[in-house]
Amino acid sequence: IDGEVPKFRTAIRIVSEARVYMWYVPPEIESCISVLLDDSNDGAPRSSVCPRSNVWTLTVFGGAMASVTRSSASAVQSSRGLITDLSYQPVTYSTGIELSRFMSQPFDIGARLLVQAQPPTINDSSQQNSIGSDSYSLQILGTWHLVPIDSIGYNRIGLSTTIALGSSYVHYRARTFLAERNFTSFGPGVTFDASLNVSASIALSRSFFVGMRGFGMYQLGLYDSIASVTHNVPFQSVRYLFSVGRASFLMYGAHLFTSYSF
Repeated sequence: IDGEVPKFRTAIRIVSEARVYMWYVPPEIESCISVLLDDSNDGAPRSSVCPRSNVWTLTVFGGAMASVTRSSASAVQSSRGLITDLSYQPVTYSTGIELSRFMSQPFDIGARLLVQAQPPTINDSSQQNSIGSDSYSLQILGTWHLVPIDSIGYNRIGLSTTIALGSSYVHYRARTFLAERNFTSFGPGVTFDASLNVSASIALSRSFFVGMRGFGMYQLGLYDSIASVTHNVPFQSVRYLFSVGRASFLMYGAHLFTSYSF
């Protein structure tokens, strides 16, 4: 092999991953092996033959999500007690960054910053009973590499799943109308988040990967508060009270991502 990666790959394909290290391991590649087994065993484990040795992985991703379940939201006209349901915007765009640290051959831990934004309708003059939001999340990650991309360059396709827990700050935008005039109010919210994603990736080099992931996220509302709006007209004032029920949100979507390992 003489330390050459192409010859190493050829040796694995001809002999098999389990036994390529069984006899007379050349000193140039002993550094890639955590455990060497002798010929009394069935063969070296794949994590020893094709190990992951990079310590940190930085990932940038982006995509879109849609809601399966949503909280109820309404605008109440205080003088008449008229309740108007607010409809949520259907699509949420999301982007973020992750930093993970190698813990063992199949496992990483890390953190994720996630931003989710819905297109604002503030400049839309059409009459609306709608609610939109932007959220900013911090999550702690645990990643299990079902099929790891190794640091040798033999296996270039990877499959992993990530579980994340965290919290989000939500910025709400609620709108309703009266006599062809829209009224907009804003307010904060806080949620508890739990997410799961399954990722498939392909290595472009020993450090750069690209891929796609399916993403699911559950958000439980812990707090929300949207300011009321008062419309002053001659001889009367019309006040609207906005509210968001603290029910759960269940969302799904897809992300494209690129990763750099070092």
